[in-house]
Amino acid sequence: MSATTYANKNATCVSMTSTSGDYKTGNGPTGTYLNRTDTTFTPNDWHNSNSIMSTTAVRQQGGSLEIRQSARKLRNDTHSLTNWGQHDNTTRLSDRMRDLIAWKDKLEQTIADTDVEIALLTNHKERCETALTNMTTPFEVAHDNLATRTIRVAIDLVEDEVQQELNKEVEVIRWN
Repeated sequence: MSATTYANKNATCVSMTSTSGDYKTGNGPTGTYLNRTDTTFTPNDWHNSNSIMSTTAVRQQGGSLEIRQSARKLRNDTHSLTNWGQHDNTTRLSDRMRDLIAWKDKLEQTIADTDVEIALLTNHKERCETALTNMTTPFEVAHDNLATRTIRVAIDLVEDEVQQELNKEVEVIRWN
């Protein structure tokens, strides 16, 4: 008896030629069917057929096992890679957030310090303006006194110690 195995799109078919006739299996619309040209087989034919089917099944089982192991390894590798990538990205994001929070705190502190400095400068400016305003009155008084002394006539127009002190006072007020 000779046997050949071939695969088609739907199933694996076994075709055997026995001493007593042809034996074929195939798929029909209602399931597996046998197409026999002769109905009698020898026990040797039956053993050969079983041996071929067993060998085919073992070969397919080995291939299936390799595919399952390969798929399991791919799944585990992908899972590990995904977990590592997620851990790495989470770590980098938390570091970046920590940096941003530190910069935000530093900027807020700088703004607060700048506001305090502006308040101090504004206070100092107001004091300076008040001092300047307070200096105009003595300047005007000293200047008026000098003007009054310069309109004196003849013998009353004297350059004395009072005149010198008024000139010094005007100069001191002007340069301060």
